[in-house]
Formats: sequence, C-alpha cells, structure tokens
Amino acid sequence: MAQWPKSKLLPIFVFLVFISLTVTVAVVVVILKPWAKSSHTTSSQSYVTVTTKYGDIRGLTYKISQEENLDVFFGVPFAQPPVGEHRFAAPRPVEPWSPEVKNATRYGNVCLQQNTREYNMTSVSEDCLYLNIYSPRHRVSNTKQPSTEPLPVMLYIHGGSFRDGSSIYFNYTNLALKGVVVVTTNYRLDAIGFLSTQDDVIPGNFGLLDTKLALEFVKEVISSFRGDPQDITMFGASAGSALVTQMALSPLTRGKFQKAILQSGPGTAYWSSYKPGSPNVPREVALDLGRKLDCQITPSETDRNQSLALLACLRDVTAQDLIAQIHNLTVEDYRSFMSVYSHPTQVEDYRSFMSVYSHPTQVEDYRSFMSVYSHPTQVEDYRSFMSVYSHPTQVEDYRSFMSVYSHPTQVEDYRSFMSVYSHPTQVEDYRSFMSVYSHPTQVEDYRSFMSVYSHPTQVEDYRSFMSVYSHPTQVEDYRSFMSIYSHPTQVEDYRSFMSVYSHPTQVEDYRSFMSVYSHPKQVEDYRSFMSVYSHPTQVEDYRSFMSVYSHPTQVEDYRSFMSVYSHPTQVEDYRSFMSVYSHPTQVEDYRSFMSVYSHPTQVEDYRSFMSVYSHPTQVEDYRSFMSVYSHPTQVEDYRSFMSVYSQPTQVEDYRSFMSVYSHPTQVEDYRSFISVYSHPTQVEDYRSFMSVYSHPTQVKDYRSFMSVYSHPTQVKDYRSFMSVYSHPTQVKDYRSFMSVYSHPTQVEDYRSFMSVYSHPTQVEDYRSFMSVYSHPTQVEDYRSFMSVYSHPTQVKDYRSFMSVYSHPTQVEDYRSFMSVYSHPTQVEDYRSFMSVYSHPTQVEDYRSFMSVYSHPTQVEDYRSFMSIYSHPTQVEDYRSFMSVYSHPTQVEDYRSFMSVYSHPTQVEDYRSFMSVYSHPTQVEDYRSDIIFVPVSGDAFGFLPQSPRELAANSTSLIPIPTIFGWSTNDSSWTIDDPGDKGENYDIFLAFVRFLISVLYPSQQQVMFQKALELYNLTDPSQLSPYDVRSIDALLRTDLYMESFIVKEARQFSRAAAPTEAARGKAKTFVYQFDYRPSYKKNPRWQGVTHMDERGMVLGLPNGPDPFTYPVTNQDDHTVGELMTTMWSNFAKYNDPTPEPLSSGVKWPEFGHKSSDQNVLLIRPEPRVKRFDRDEPVVFWTGSSGLDD
Repeated sequence: MAQWPKSKLLPIFVFLVFISLTVTVAVVVVILKPWAKSSHTTSSQSYVTVTTKYGDIRGLTYKISQEENLDVFFGVPFAQPPVGEHRFAAPRPVEPWSPEVKNATRYGNVCLQQNTREYNMTSVSEDCLYLNIYSPRHRVSNTKQPSTEPLPVMLYIHGGSFRDGSSIYFNYTNLALKGVVVVTTNYRLDAIGFLSTQDDVIPGNFGLLDTKLALEFVKEVISSFRGDPQDITMFGASAGSALVTQMALSPLTRGKFQKAILQSGPGTAYWSSYKPGSPNVPREVALDLGRKLDCQITPSETDRNQSLALLACLRDVTAQDLIAQIHNLTVEDYRSFMSVYSHPTQVEDYRSFMSVYSHPTQVEDYRSFMSVYSHPTQVEDYRSFMSVYSHPTQVEDYRSFMSVYSHPTQVEDYRSFMSVYSHPTQVEDYRSFMSVYSHPTQVEDYRSFMSVYSHPTQVEDYRSFMSVYSHPTQVEDYRSFMSIYSHPTQVEDYRSFMSVYSHPTQVEDYRSFMSVYSHPKQVEDYRSFMSVYSHPTQVEDYRSFMSVYSHPTQVEDYRSFMSVYSHPTQVEDYRSFMSVYSHPTQVEDYRSFMSVYSHPTQVEDYRSFMSVYSHPTQVEDYRSFMSVYSHPTQVEDYRSFMSVYSQPTQVEDYRSFMSVYSHPTQVEDYRSFISVYSHPTQVEDYRSFMSVYSHPTQVKDYRSFMSVYSHPTQVKDYRSFMSVYSHPTQVKDYRSFMSVYSHPTQVEDYRSFMSVYSHPTQVEDYRSFMSVYSHPTQVEDYRSFMSVYSHPTQVKDYRSFMSVYSHPTQVEDYRSFMSVYSHPTQVEDYRSFMSVYSHPTQVEDYRSFMSVYSHPTQVEDYRSFMSIYSHPTQVEDYRSFMSVYSHPTQVEDYRSFMSVYSHPTQVEDYRSFMSVYSHPTQVEDYRSDIIFVPVSGDAFGFLPQSPRELAANSTSLIPIPTIFGWSTNDSSWTIDDPGDKGENYDIFLAFVRFLISVLYPSQQQVMFQKALELYNLTDPSQLSPYDVRSIDALLRTDLYMESFIVKEARQFSRAAAPTEAARGKAKTFVYQFDYRPSYKKNPRWQGVTHMDERGMVLGLPNGPDPFTYPVTNQDDHTVGELMTTMWSNFAKYNDPTPEPLSSGVKWPEFGHKSSDQNVLLIRPEPRVKRFDRDEPVVFWTGSSGLDD
C-alpha cells in the first residue's frame, strides 16, 4: 500500500486538530450558555482580595456592565473540619489563617449524603462547612466611584429533607445584582448532622448548630464584603426553611438577623417534627444504626453507657458506611438547640435544660432541668426541676420543686409541684407546696401552703401558713412564717421564715430557707435567710443571705450566696453576698449584704445593710441605710439616705429615712419621710406619711402614718392612714386613704390618695388614684390612676396613667388601665381593667385586659390589653395585646394573645400574637404584630380553624391561601368559593395591599390609570389602593400574571367591598405565592424539573434566579424576575415609617430594623393529613415548650 508523503500528512493533521478544537469550544459554549445567561456574567473576570479578622480571602470579580461588578468568593471556611473526634459534636469556629491568603475561587466540598447523582456532586466529604459569598459593586450615579453604602445581606439555607443538597447547587448572581450581598452555606446532613441518642452524648442538632455558626461568622466578616451586619435576611427552602424557622424562634440568634423568608417549610410541618409516642424514637433509631454497623452495645448497661459505646463505635466507622446504613431516619424531638436564651454546651448526662440568660455547663448527672416558659412532658422519676435563673445540681431524691411558669405533666414519683396558672390536684404525700398564684386542692397531710389570695381553711396540724395579704394570728408552735405584707406576731423560737409564695413546713433549727423560686439544699449552720419582702430578725453572725431567684447548693458554713446571673465561686468565709449583677468578693467579716446593682466594698464591721426587701433590725445609731441601686459607704452621722434613684441632700437633722422595704426605728418628731422614687424635703408638721413596708415607731405629734404590717389605733385627728390588711373605719373627714389590698368605701370627694412608694401632696381635684395592691371602689369619673413608683400630682381629668414601668401617654379617653395587683370594681364604662392575681370574667365590651399572671376566661369582644413592661401609646380601638405569662383560653373573638415563649394549644379563633418586650405603638385597628399567613395543612395544620373562620372575625392571623383558588373545600385553606366574598376578600385585599405598598409602590399610578379606563372614571381622586376597582385593575396588569395566578381571585374581587378589618395595619405580612394548581394540566409547567410527588415546588418554579433551573418559557422567566425582585425588596426594606400613598392612609411598617423577626412565608399547597387538635406536636425547638 502506498504511503502518503509526510509533507502532505502534516496539513491534514493540523486541519483535524483545528476541527476538534472548534467542536470542543462549541460544546463548552453550549454547556455554559444557560449559566452565563442566567447569571448575567461575561467572560471578563479578575481577582479580588478582601481582609477579614481571620485573614485575607482571594476571590473572583466578574464585570457585569460599565456600572456593575460582582465579587464572588467560593468555599470560604466558617468552621474547623468536623471530623474524627469532632464527628457528632457541635461545630468549632474556624481558626485564623493569616498570614496565609485563603483561595476562594472554587467551591468547597459538599456534605456527605446518599443522593449525589441528582445534583452531579463529586467532591463529597465530612469536611464540608464552607460558604459562598456574592457581593455586588455598584457605582455612584454620574461618577466613577464605587458606592460605599453597606448592602443588605441575604443568607440562604438549602433544602433537601435534611439528607441531601448543597449550597453550590444555587447560583445567586441575579439576586445579588438586585443590590444585596448573598451568602449560601452548607450544613451537615443525614445521620452525621441529625443523629441523636436523646442525651448529651449524641444530642443531635449538629446541622442546625452549623447554620447558627455560619450566621455568626457572616455577622463577623460580612462588612468586609460590603454587607451590613445589622441587616441580615435569612431564607431557605424546604428543610432549609424549617431551619430558618428555628433560627427565628431561637433566642440564641436573637438580634443576629432581622428578617426571614420561609420557602415551603415553616418548621411546623409534620415532616419537621417528632410526635411523642411515635414508634420511630430517635434514640432507638440511633441504636438500630449501631446494630447494623456491628457496634457492641450491651443491653444491661445504663442508657448513658450505651450511648458512650455507640458514640465510640460510630466515630470509628467510615462516613460512607454510616450514611449508607441510614434509611428513613425520622426527625427526632431532640432537634432543638435552644431553649429560652440559653443552652448547655458541655454537660455530662445533661438530660434537659434551660434557664433564662444563664445555664450550667458542667453538671454531673443533671437529670432534669427547666427553663422559664417551657417544661418537660415525659419525665421518669422527675426529681429535680428548674426555677427561674437557678437550679439545683446535686440533689438526692429531689421530689419537689418549683419552676416559674412551667411544670411537667407526666411525671412518675411526682410528689410536689406547681407552676404559674396551674396546680396539682391529686398528689400523694403532698407535704409541701407553693406556687405563684395557685394552690393544691386535694392534699393529704396538708401541713403547709401558700397561695396568692387564697389559703386552706381546714388543715390539721396547721403549723405554718401565709397567704399574700393575710396571715395567721393564733398559731400553736408557730415556728415559721412570713409572706409579703405580713409578719408573725406571736412566735416562739422563730427559727424559720417565709419567702414569697413559699416556705418550709418541717424544719428543725431552721438553718435554711427558700427564696423566690429557689433554695439551697445542703447548707451547714444556715441560720439566716432572706427572701423577697422579708428579713431575718434574730440572727447570730449573719453570714449568709439570699437573693431573688437563685441559691448555692454546696456551701460550707453558708457564707456566700448567689444572686441573679452571677455569684462568687471561691470565697473563704464569705459571709455576705451579691445581689443582682454584682457582688463584693473580698470582704472582712462582711455581715451585711448587697442591694440590687450596687454594694459597699470597703466597710468595717458593716453590720447593717439593705438588700431589696430587707433591712437590719439591730443597728447602733442607725443613721445610714441602703436603698436599691445605691448606698453611702463612708458617712459621719448619716441621718438621711437615699431612696431609689433619689435622695435628699440638704436636710437639717434628717433623722428619718426610708429605703425600699426598710425604715428607721428611733425617730424624734418624725415629720418627713421618703417613699421610693420620691420624698418631701421641706415639710411643716408632716401629718401624713407613707413608706413602703416601714414606719417610725416613736413619733411626737403622730397624725398620720403608714407601715406595712402595722398601724396606729389611737390617733388624734386621724385624717390619713394606711396599713396592710387593715384600715380605719371611724375617721372624721376621711378624705384620703388607701392600703395595700384595701380601699376606702365611704369617701367624700375622694381626691387624693397614697400609693406604695409614692403619694401626691398637692393635688387639685384629684379624682382618682391608685396604690399598688389597692383601688378605690366608688369614684366619680375614674379616669386616672397610679402604678408602682410613680403618680400624677396635678392632673385634670386624668384619663390614663401608668402601669408597671410603662404607661400610655397620648390616648383619647383612655378608659382602661392597669395597676399592679389591683383593679376597680365599680366603675362607669368599665372597659378596663384587671390587676395581677385577679380578673373580671363577665365584662360587656371588655376592650382591655390582662395583668401579670392572670387572664380573662369568658370575655366578649376582647380588644385590648396591657402587660407589664409594654404598652400601646397611640392606639384607636386597641384590640390586641400581650400579657406577661398568661393568656385567655376560652374567648370569643380572640384577637390578641401571647404569653412569654408560650402559646395556647386549644384556642378557637387564634388570630393574633404578641410576646413580652415588644408592642405596637402606632397602630390603627392593630390585631397582630407579626401576621402569619399560612395556607396549607402541613404549614400550620395544628390550628383548628378553617380559613373562613379565621378571616371572618379578624385579620391578625391571615390565611393568604391560594388567592388563585383550586379547591371547593372550605377546610382546605383555599378561597376559590365564589360565595366567599367578604372575609376572603379581606384576605385578598391585605395581600394586594402588601404588594402595592411594600414591593411595587410605583405600580400605583399604573393601577389607577387602568381602573379609570375600565370603569369609565375621570377623577383619580375617586380611587384608593383599597378600592375594589383599583384591585381589579391591578389584577389586569402584567405584573401579576393574571393568566395563572389570579384567575379565580377576580371572581369575587369585583363584587366584594373592602372592610374595616382589611385596612388594619401590621408591621409584617407573611404571605405566599403558590404555583402548584395547574402544573399538570398546563403545558407551561411541563418543563419544571424539581417537584416532589405531591406537586410541591420547592421554593419557586424554575425561573432563572434565585434557582438556576433551565428557563422553559417567558412566563417562568417573569416569575423568576418577580421572585428575585420581591426577595431583594424584602431584604432592603427598612423604613420604619413609610410615607402614605394618599392622605389618611398609612402603610405597614414592613421589615424595619427594630423588629426582632420579620417573616416572609412562601408556602405551597401540598396534600397532607392535618393534625388532630389534641395531638401534641413538638417543634424542633422541643425545649422551647411549643406544643401542638
């Protein structure tokens, strides 16, 4: 065969190479074209380096246009690799890498998972805790300078049923180009991320903790990427949305992000919770996994030893084998990483936990614990519990305890308990009890008790007792006693004492006691104690003390103590202690104590002191004292002192004084005094007086007085008086009076009064007044009042006043009010009120209510309220509010509610919500703060209301179900019934109003112009954004894609009329878009690639961004643009007081920075079984106490 000459072969070879290269380039272009189109990038790129606290990071810069560049950083580590001994452990923050420059030009590893083919993932590893950052660079208009304004930040958590998925699956170029910094992150998945033995050995929640650490890392470094760390929006789809829900609920992340977008998974769905009683118990799933992997687990071992053996085995198994053996792993209840404000991190055998702002970290065999607002529900041998801010750690057979606001419900060997608003009724061997505001009713051998406003009347061997506002006077062998506002009078061998709402009953040589919600258990020679509102009277070598809500547990010769949030741990002969937030540590023979927030530090033989609610009784020439928050330390002949936040400074021979809960004992010519926060300084012949819990005993010309627990009985010209539990009955010209929990009944022209800690002295026509624990009953025009620590002095027609630490100031005809522990009973136009420990039950037009620890039960038209520490200031018809620790349970037209970190479980028409420490201030018809707008059964299926029921009476919990409508079943959370007009139209209006006002205010004129054409109108002033004609016109614009979004909605929108309820304002609307109904019937949906079997789109249909599915048609492209615009506008919207679009119309305060969490809920309509209302559902935040 003839051979070709080499000179001729070379050109042919070159030609073939050229053709091959051409084809290769063409293929690459075809492959990359969709991504390039969706991300709007070009081939122009360069490198960029930024500096963070951890070191420099090198990324890529893409030139988008002449005005825009996009910096991208892929594979930025935010945690150390969770491998080896750190498998099944909380993530550890990444260590600084400086002076190295971290290369962030390629994606990091994907977390281990079974389903890697669908996502075409190749680099899969346990070392996967990386995130990606998209940072746009915009230039200032008409200049060449880049903008320096920080941009809103959006942190995305991917979905995938907690088993699969990755941050690299989403390209957020288009979203970032809307003017936000976008971050996407990984988190551990499947068994590696969520396996749990339901104890501290493998507690679970590692994937959730990963997202928390990613958020913290972003908050630390994002300013280096032009992001605003004070304006972060978290968003996620499916499981990622559920994780975002937990972050929004968790106080651990409170303040770390400002807004949230929930896409197809609000965290309350059936698939994101473990129901107690389910056969798939997390611990059993973990043990079954160990058996599959041949782990040696001895059945006879203790649970803890089994867990330790399992952990050791699983850490030796390869990660691939571990993942391969997990099938159908259920979501366990131990997916909570957070209780109220805190959680344990390193706790041995820590089986339950949560304290407020504090927690133990190393506790051996800590079998139970409890935080405020939460409780355990299934506890075997529940021997220990948790009070507010404190807990016991080593307690043998701890059979009774008391927590504030919480209690266990199913407990074996539960011998005593009581929470707020609840009490045990059948208790065997119930020897001790005390809850706040409650009491047991069936108790064998009932030797002690204490409830607010209540007491036992038939008690055998009744040796101790005390209720608030009452006390026993004839008691045999009365060895212990003391409640608030009371004292023992005939006591032999007074060795014990009584704290607020609690006391011991059988104590030999009463060396220990109990403060509020807490007590020490092991104390040697505990001879003294101090509770709130009380003090010891005969104490030898007063070496110990007790603050509110806390106690030490192992103290030798109890010389030290612990206050709220702090305590000394190593103190030799520590005879005194520390109040709230502070304490002395080195004090020689420190026999006194410390008040709240302050204390003396250098005091020689300081034998007297004053803490909150206490005082010394044996003091040589007691010329000085101590009030709360302040005290003198070196005072010569200190005859006067300081009240709370105030004191007299220039007083001649100021021999008397009064601090909180204390008094002088030897006073000549006691003409002046001081109440808390106020006092007279120059008073001639001071005939009236009142201090809190104190009084002078030797006073010349004693014309007026008031002490706690005592009063004068023979007084000439007795014009004023007040004692606790008592009052004068025969008084000439009795114009003023008031005691704690008492009041005058026959008063002529009742113009003045006296409150605890304060009183008015010069008041013209003082028509009403109120002290703490008291009220007037027959008062003309009862429009004013007085709360704790304050009062009005010159008030004409005082219609509103002050609650505890708060009050409304500008309220038209403010007929409701709130005092601490009191209320009026006969008041014209009784629209307000209720005090602590009591409430009205049958009130016509009851517009305001709720005090601390109380609630109404049968109330018609429950429209307003006021809690402690919060209040409305400018509210017309304030229909919803929030009380502290309480809620109504059977309320018609229930428009407002919310207790602290808790919620009602069986409530008809649950329409609003509100937590403590927050309130609306400028609200017209404000029925809710954050308005959840659930649509589907799995989203909020635990609510027993249908959309029609919800919409009929309120807009506070608005179901914006499918305003597109495809169901005729009223319980399906849809509203396509043509007969549904009024209530459903309210819902629809609220939705459209949100879009117009927040997202597309520019469309207002387009909407108006279209309406003019449709309805042949000439004057735009005839229209408003709420006008049904405007809404109808809006639906006809391209913006709302009428062809497949609002087709059925328009059926009722034309005929219905807007209602007052629909115009209610709210800070945040939580609404949905839903595109599921027609995807099987409509050809335009055939290109959708990532739908589950129920037809649920995970987040959005296949628009170009924020998800990078192929674009199949223009409608999908429009949807993608709409979504990214909505997303970015939501993240960027921070105006707390947006301008109204027309006169008299105010728009919602959407997404402003002062709000704790603002939520945008994107919820499809899956077909799922709804929960039975009586079936408890534990959220991931199991320790948050949110049931059902």
